[in-house]
Amino acid sequence: MTKKVLGVVCAAVLALSLGACGGSEKESTPEEAPVQQEQQAEEPEPEPAEEPEPEPEPEPEPAPAPEPEPEPVEEPAPSSGVSADFKETMDSYEAFMNDYCDFMEAYSNASSADLTSMMADYSDMMTGYSEMMEKINAIDSSSLSADDYAYYAEVLGRVNQRLAEIA
Repeated sequence: MTKKVLGVVCAAVLALSLGACGGSEKESTPEEAPVQQEQQAEEPEPEPAEEPEPEPEPEPEPAPAPEPEPEPVEEPAPSSGVSADFKETMDSYEAFMNDYCDFMEAYSNASSADLTSMMADYSDMMTGYSEMMEKINAIDSSSLSADDYAYYAEVLGRVNQRLAEIA
């Protein structure tokens, strides 16, 4: 039972750490903050109206004529595809995570005598994980194409499915 709990916890930590690294929100720089504050300060406050005038009752409008449906426009297929460096990084991440899942399956089925020898393997696995996260964090998310993001989502889907299988 404790093996399964440990396996689930490790799998969750790995999945969450990759998900946390994938944020792409633009952070405001200190140079932008004064501009935003100035824009907010320049907005005048509305003056209260003395007496509201009663509005005349609106006349019912005739129903607008239905507009013709626009013709579907075929969008050209992106010619860029997934960049080679990004694909290599994501493929190596997926291979590492598959190795991790294999290790965790072996760990959960191991005898108590094998568990001690597996600790050294686990230490190597965590070193590899650290190196893999450095590669993932080094990716410049602003340079990724739509195809790169699609491949990223595809790889994460497969990895998360595999992690769910061993849980």
